[in-house]
Amino acid sequence: MRSLYIYCSFGLLLALWTIEVWAGTLVGTVEDRTNREPLPGAAVVILGCSMGATADSLGRFTIVGLPVGRYRVEVRMMGYRTATIEVDIGTSVADGGTTEVVLTLQPTLLELDEVTVTAERVKPVAAERSPMFLRVIPSEAFEGQIVTLPEVLSRSAGVQIKTLGGLGSYSTVSIRGTTSEQVKVYLDGIPLNSALGGGVNLGEIPLSNVDRIEVYKGNIPARFGGGGIGGVVNILTKRITRHYGNYTASGGTFGTQMVHGLFSRRGDPLGYMLGIDYTKSDNNFPFLNDNGTRYNPDDDLWTQRQNNGFASFTLLTKVEVDGPRGLMFALNDNFYRSNKGIPGIGNFQSQFARLRTTRNLVEAHAVRSRPLWDMLRLDFMGFHSVYVSEYKDLKAEVGLGKQDSHNVTTTYGAKLHGTAVIGGSQILSLFVHVQR
Repeated sequence: MRSLYIYCSFGLLLALWTIEVWAGTLVGTVEDRTNREPLPGAAVVILGCSMGATADSLGRFTIVGLPVGRYRVEVRMMGYRTATIEVDIGTSVADGGTTEVVLTLQPTLLELDEVTVTAERVKPVAAERSPMFLRVIPSEAFEGQIVTLPEVLSRSAGVQIKTLGGLGSYSTVSIRGTTSEQVKVYLDGIPLNSALGGGVNLGEIPLSNVDRIEVYKGNIPARFGGGGIGGVVNILTKRITRHYGNYTASGGTFGTQMVHGLFSRRGDPLGYMLGIDYTKSDNNFPFLNDNGTRYNPDDDLWTQRQNNGFASFTLLTKVEVDGPRGLMFALNDNFYRSNKGIPGIGNFQSQFARLRTTRNLVEAHAVRSRPLWDMLRLDFMGFHSVYVSEYKDLKAEVGLGKQDSHNVTTTYGAKLHGTAVIGGSQILSLFVHVQR
């Protein structure tokens, strides 16, 4: 029994001595050969084995656990030529088995392969010839996708979208850091901003009938009234085409349903179009309810959002008649109605608060396609818009006290746009805009 104990002790000492003899350490610094500055982030690799290190902020690195022997060490960094040296890892007691080196790299120029950027040319329209900072988003960029207008706009550089909730929720736009009140929003040239201030709710504009979106960044063009610094979002609906019909239906999670139909016909001299859109969602997605105790996670639980349902209906009608002497008359009507629950603030969910909105835009156009006196083109538009908002919180679930409000905003105006070609190379434009 005693002899077995002596054998085990001897074996343990031998193992410890073996580890100490066969393990070495490589430490060093990686520097720029021209100015001797450290190179943080340089990669140091021991060739032939899976060992290496990355230089720290001072260019220092350490690799431990290297067996005794000679190694080829490779150091590389972008912008520098890769260097390789041979290093001996010894077992000297004086230095503790540590080998220290200084590695230098020579700067070099990077030769990149040729990069070719190609893009499909977008069909030119009048807006794209504007000297303003302009981004045109055609319908091809979002057709066939289940997305909303705020989501499409958020893809543009310099455009920020703020959304409060799920599908159909209040969404506003800001451009280049301006407020939503400073951004003018137009639907087929009709202003949607309220005279009382506040941003435009983009969640109330369905994408199904949109042909393209124009985003003007910075100063507002003269044809939109000029002035201001927030920019313009001009949403243009589809135009009348020859013998076109389309019907789509889709569905998704949380009770989401979308139905869209568009029918268009162009004859001589009459053309018409009818677009219908219906969207519905329960929006009963789960959220983490902290029960009003923000700093106590013990009572947190996942809860289903209540009274957050949304439903909307849109009817778009257009009629165009070709008249004599190059005149064209058009009458458009864009009707929208929505009914939405107000879920409450934070964890305090409501059950009965509702918001109902109705918007109707009527637009009359008279355009002379042939130049008058071989030089002057005229475009006249008159419009009338009505926006009705009904908010009911009879049980005081959301605000302070019971609320039952009914607001009606009416806007009407006219625009006259004249363009004259002078001397064959000069274009003179005149805009007259009256709104009340």
